[in-house]
Amino acid sequence: GVSPFGVAFLCSAERSVYYIYLGLMLSALINKGGLARLVSYSVALVIRILLCRVLGASKKKGTSFTEPSSVKMATSSAAVFIIGIYNIIGSGFTKAALYSALLMTVLAPTMTYLYLGITEQGAASSARHDAGVLSLIYTLVLSFSGFGWGGSPFSGFSPNTILASAITLCASAGGGAFRGGAVGMISGLACGTEVSVALGIAGVVSGILKNSGTLMTIFAFCGTGAAFSLVGEGFSTFGGTVPDILFGAAIFAPISKLGLLPKVYKYISLAGGEGFANSASASRAIYAERYQKETGRKLSALSEALSSLSTVFYTLSNRISTPGTYEVRRLCESTFKRFCERCGKSTLCWAREYDRTADAINKLANATAKHGVADSSDIPKDFFQKCPNVLSAISEINLSHARLLEAAARENKTEIFALDYEAMAKLLESSCTENSEEYSCDKELTERVRRAAHDMNLLATGIGVFGKRRKNVVFGGVDISCVPISSAEICKLLSSACGVKLTIPEFTIDDDYVTMTASSARVISIESAKASMKKDAETLNGDSVTSFSNKEDYFYSIISDGMGSGRDAAITSRITCIFLEKMLLSGNKMSLVLKMLNNFIRNKNLECFATVDLLEIDLLSASASFIKSGAAASYVVRDRKLFKIFSSSLPIGITREITAEEIKFSLKPEDVIIMISDGISQSFEDGVWLADLLSSGIDYSLMLDDIAGIILEAAKSNNKRSDDMTVSVIRIKEA
Repeated sequence: GVSPFGVAFLCSAERSVYYIYLGLMLSALINKGGLARLVSYSVALVIRILLCRVLGASKKKGTSFTEPSSVKMATSSAAVFIIGIYNIIGSGFTKAALYSALLMTVLAPTMTYLYLGITEQGAASSARHDAGVLSLIYTLVLSFSGFGWGGSPFSGFSPNTILASAITLCASAGGGAFRGGAVGMISGLACGTEVSVALGIAGVVSGILKNSGTLMTIFAFCGTGAAFSLVGEGFSTFGGTVPDILFGAAIFAPISKLGLLPKVYKYISLAGGEGFANSASASRAIYAERYQKETGRKLSALSEALSSLSTVFYTLSNRISTPGTYEVRRLCESTFKRFCERCGKSTLCWAREYDRTADAINKLANATAKHGVADSSDIPKDFFQKCPNVLSAISEINLSHARLLEAAARENKTEIFALDYEAMAKLLESSCTENSEEYSCDKELTERVRRAAHDMNLLATGIGVFGKRRKNVVFGGVDISCVPISSAEICKLLSSACGVKLTIPEFTIDDDYVTMTASSARVISIESAKASMKKDAETLNGDSVTSFSNKEDYFYSIISDGMGSGRDAAITSRITCIFLEKMLLSGNKMSLVLKMLNNFIRNKNLECFATVDLLEIDLLSASASFIKSGAAASYVVRDRKLFKIFSSSLPIGITREITAEEIKFSLKPEDVIIMISDGISQSFEDGVWLADLLSSGIDYSLMLDDIAGIILEAAKSNNKRSDDMTVSVIRIKEA
């Protein structure tokens, strides 16, 4: 009812315009000059309705007026001019009435523009929002100056000063010194210049101490406000401003104690300062601890993976750099034969007594392989009586064995595991960069979620959306007693605002502080099965296969085929799978992991390489990537259509640079992916029967284990030569 603020607010509003109009009509009926105000409010409403129709401005929910800001300002100026004319005529055309009318005509559009900062959806900047909030606070406090409590037990109190004190305390306790000072000064202006200074300084001081507890905040506010009131007004303040400040603090105390502060603070929050009503700074603070824990977890997992791999590689390095028993046996035989060529008893030793000679050399070889050196105690005593060159031969064996160890160590270079420091540095750097991206604030989504929260009347002191790939929505200081809808409905609305599927919100309570969080949810799930068969007449399968998911919501399936067959092929493929599994479980990028693996295989001292068929599935986005390094083709079955995925790249460990090729594609529910080793499809002709089988010869409603078994049996009957065979089958399901 305070002119011309009522008209300005009516003209600035986009929503609930009719309810505002009804409230103003009731005010006009109660206060003086009601007829002029009735006409003014009605004219403003009619002009807005007509302009919206003429300009074609859209209506939302039937009560949204979205004409341009300049039109709203002009409407308020025209409407308030009616009140000015009424006052001029009623006062007998005095100069004071004329000046008052001109002032209101200018003030009304100014206040309309300021109110637009909070009434207009998607205000242009945070500064406009702040101006709107402060203008509304000033208007609210000013409107209470018309109330009087004379003749009541509260006679002598000033309602507007009490309200200004309570609002300032809410602002400083909820948002800190900046908000407390700004709200205190502006609300105090509606009560007088001296009150403005006192409340402004009191708001700053209490805001600084807001983390010291409610009682300390109140004491700081009351003490500072009383002190500066005494300086400005003298001792008369004890009969006026000081009791008002104390009364305002008494109103604030139950608001804070009952947990209503977030709800009240929502309407007086500003963008600047140390709070977080219109920024993600406090939500970032809430999330900081979680960020540190997650970073620590990732780095710890990486450290454990490197430690585990180092143990494996160190053991393997010792085995490869130490000559085996067979090599030492050949060394001993060749050494003795060189001495025997010059000995007249050689025919006796290597013919009639061959078994005895061979047994002695075996004992010597076993001792040398076990202890690294041989001596006379390793030879039977009667052998010395027969062989005059035995001591010289033992000395030559020890010397040759030492040279063999030296050559193996020199060839071993970096002790086989070849954990390149540059690659590890990039690995750690990449991990930290990814963490920073995943915990950075998405300002656009934060604003969209904040608007969605406002629409669902979900109150919180801070809102933030974090992450690049995985979205994390955080609401800090939630008023849980006023959550208007169920968790499932909140999830649905927030998912719509973010444009991604989110998990059901979780609420955590720390003392009286409630935090609500929701994260990106998996859009697909995985079913997988694998089967393998070794080559005929071999004891070990040269293929290795594994599948797993990590905590970053990636699924991996790997097939590695050691080139050749037997022990060396099996070791190489096993190491490849173990290496990839350990590193990918830690959340590392495929490209860096493959580079480290390639360095290791190249320096392994075994002329055996390995193919890598690596499938990565992002469970949050339903996208997939194949990395193939010398691997056989893979197949995707979708709606009974067969798609072949292949690459012409070299196996891991042959060249310095990796030639692996990455193929990306999107997934749909019920897709089936078949990965095979080259033992399944050994030639171009094999692709014909395999394509026929996969496209029309398999019922994909069967269990995946059965599908894998069917493919293996078909390969066994169709292939002309025996080889290690492995198949991995993955089915995509909707999460």
